[in-house]
Amino acid sequence: MSWDIWDPFEDMKNMQKDMEKTFRDFFRKPMKIANQKLAREPLVDISETKKDVTAKIELPGIDKKDIDLKVTENMLAVKAEKKAEKEKKEKSFFRRERSYQSFQRVFSLPAKVKAGQAKAEFKDGLLKVTVPKQKPEKKKKKKAKKVTIK
Repeated sequence: MSWDIWDPFEDMKNMQKDMEKTFRDFFRKPMKIANQKLAREPLVDISETKKDVTAKIELPGIDKKDIDLKVTENMLAVKAEKKAEKEKKEKSFFRRERSYQSFQRVFSLPAKVKAGQAKAEFKDGLLKVTVPKQKPEKKKKKKAKKVTIK
């Protein structure tokens, strides 16, 4: 009879490898929703120029009326719903299928913007939001205050 010596560190290394693979695969592969096609959050590009901040959000298959867009001076929030209904009638059966998907994402903007002047256009499944930046405020130098330690 041979004795195997248990090495807890070897088990921890294996567990770490398994977890890394799980996280790597989770972010690479789209999520599978039961009895539905693959779903994923839309891809988003946010860029900044001297004058404005632009966000491009891919929303394929979504109608413009189903998009809710909100902008504040430092945040962009997008909410969308995709609804589909199919109906098939034949002599021997009647089938109606419905699917519903929604998502909501909130993004911190890289600069303060003028939310009231935001412009958005939706064409071919791409939502483009452009918001002019606020002029930077001149900050007064704040004097450091001495704190006594008790």
